[in-house]
Amino acid sequence: MSVEVKLTGVTKRIGSITAVDQLSLSIKPSDLLFILGPSGCGKTTTLRMLAGLSDPSEGRIHFDGRDVTDLTPRKRNVGMVFQNYALWPHMTVEDNVEFGLRMRKLPRKERRERVAGVLSQVGLGEYGKRKPGQLSGGQQQRVALARALVVHPDVLLLDEPLSNLDANLRVQMRELIRDLCKTNNLTALYVTHDQEEAMSIADQVAILRDGQLEQIGPPDEVYAKPRSEFVARFLGETNILKGDVASIADGRVELKTSAGVIASTNHSGSPTVGEQVSYSIRPESAHLRAALPEECSLSGRIVETKRRGHWLRRRIEFGGGASIIVQEALGSERNDGDKVNVAIHPHDVSILGVGANGTGHT
Repeated sequence: MSVEVKLTGVTKRIGSITAVDQLSLSIKPSDLLFILGPSGCGKTTTLRMLAGLSDPSEGRIHFDGRDVTDLTPRKRNVGMVFQNYALWPHMTVEDNVEFGLRMRKLPRKERRERVAGVLSQVGLGEYGKRKPGQLSGGQQQRVALARALVVHPDVLLLDEPLSNLDANLRVQMRELIRDLCKTNNLTALYVTHDQEEAMSIADQVAILRDGQLEQIGPPDEVYAKPRSEFVARFLGETNILKGDVASIADGRVELKTSAGVIASTNHSGSPTVGEQVSYSIRPESAHLRAALPEECSLSGRIVETKRRGHWLRRRIEFGGGASIIVQEALGSERNDGDKVNVAIHPHDVSILGVGANGTGHT
């Protein structure tokens, strides 16, 4: 049975450094929550406190309402997958996976049945007698997953488990991890700095910065509606500009900017007329064409074009000196110097960090 995980006001101090600062968040039963953030933001420290490997300086941790803050890792019944696999090289795959069950003193028959079942789940049913040194990196990571799953954990914790694998294998493994979590009805917390991993398989993402929670929500929502400039920039490329609030009506905010007048229906908090705000526009949300009904229309000129994979990355400069990056498919016949119209829908213009509901640093 999956459990709800809840952190309330969790703080971790290491000497004079506050690694995690008043962190409060919940993971719904069976959800896969990714914690994202730059190095040193408190991701792994948070995971270690959930695992029971490090004690919080303040705050409480609950699994399904049960306070586990002061319990040992084994009494919390968590499974943990480490970045470096942490397999015993002298043991076979079967013995590595079985180790946690032996520590729990389960009968030999049940141990063997569980080991066989979980190795089959991770696609290693025929590798049980091999040693870790006889396996590829991806296979070793599957063994580490099997070892965490075989104890039937209440919570699965993963600490950058794919960072040592090549790009193609990471894609395969992240899909396997999601499938295993859903098949086994697990509540899981996954720590990574890889935004693509999170956006591909997470149910929820939490963005940390300097030990504090910047934003949490479904991946698409956090990407499309960032509450701060930090979140907007961290989750992929974006254009950050400034404008003055000219009018507000029925949730539509009109901004007077150096690029022209632009509207937004995508904002948290309560912007006020006359206030200067920052706003974000993703390159893929700006289109070089005539504006459709409800879209904003800006006139500019192409000043630079670079190829990026199957896309053209164009910088468009406007009369007031502002510029944005626009993504356009290959095959366009436009050239640098051409005048263009830029169409942007108001729901793709995200006003950042205004009013009482704007969270995090601005």
